[in-house]
Amino acid sequence: MTSAIDALGLERIDLAHAGSESYPMHPKVRAVAGAELLADLEPIG
Repeated sequence: MTSAIDALGLERIDLAHAGSESYPMHPKVRAVAGAELLADLEPIG
């Protein structure tokens, strides 16, 4: 993931998963629970 962040010039990556809680996986990578997608993700733009 960190190589993708660097290669694409991203600030961070949020990964959706089927679990019930969101949690950090790395300072720039976060696992976001499917049930919390709308509440946890910031709008693009």
